[in-house]
Amino acid sequence: MIDTCECKIKDIALKYKKDLSICMKNDNFNNEDLMLFDSAHEVQKRFININNDKLAEEKREILRINFVLSSMDRKRAMIIWNEYFFPVEKFWWMRDYTRSTFYRIRKKAIEEFLCIY
Repeated sequence: MIDTCECKIKDIALKYKKDLSICMKNDNFNNEDLMLFDSAHEVQKRFININNDKLAEEKREILRINFVLSSMDRKRAMIIWNEYFFPVEKFWWMRDYTRSTFYRIRKKAIEEFLCIY
């Protein structure tokens, strides 16, 4: 079950990166603060003055994923972000978690992400 869910998140993360690349390539996204997930911002601030009819498919998907991550518990969202979307180092989590704690929280994070998505 987790392997299937992990594959779904990996696919979503890959699409997110492609959509982000398309938006950056087209240079038509004038609200840069909406592009990357930042858990410190409030969800309402992210969506002020956005007319959904004018957003391209790529932008909608980026905003959807940002909304999902913003809606999640902060620890869980950061695990999803660091594990699947923009991993910086392989064992980044060892500074904060024991192995068992990390895998337990990661499992819950995967379930929460897919439930909201």
